[in-house]
Amino acid sequence: MAPSELEVRRLWPDGRFRLFLSHVSNHKVAVSKLKDVLALYGVTAFVAHEDIEPSLEWRGEIELGLRSMHALVALITPDFHASQWTDHEIGWALGRGVLVVPVRLGIDPYGFAGKYQGVPGTLDQPEALATAIVQALLANTQTHGEMRRSLVHAFSEAESFNMAIALRWL
Repeated sequence: MAPSELEVRRLWPDGRFRLFLSHVSNHKVAVSKLKDVLALYGVTAFVAHEDIEPSLEWRGEIELGLRSMHALVALITPDFHASQWTDHEIGWALGRGVLVVPVRLGIDPYGFAGKYQGVPGTLDQPEALATAIVQALLANTQTHGEMRRSLVHAFSEAESFNMAIALRWL
């Protein structure tokens, strides 16, 4: 079932690329930093432990994120497969026909996501990783239009000349 416009607006701000970050909760501090850097590029990243409002049913919110995302980034760490949720999140994205961008963080993509070339990176360098993710979204025909619109939106909201210049070099 497609989410309503009200549900989408509650979860995702207008004018931004909607990116679901699939990760293991052991890395939530680093993933939160990545989310903050991605925001500079016009990307709203859904991170379950941060983005679910108190009193809301958390599984329903995760499903809403999965039903309304533009793409999913799988942050594949050595403990990724041990999670009860991460492989399901990738399967949900693939089933919807949504782009999955695997990020190789100590392990290569596997299963159905293994058919995609992974982005190399490290969670210790959120700026470089965010840039690589945005470049992958821009390079893919499935997401480049929405990502370009989001970058234009971010550029128009840049708070400084330096921020606008940084966006220009993507």
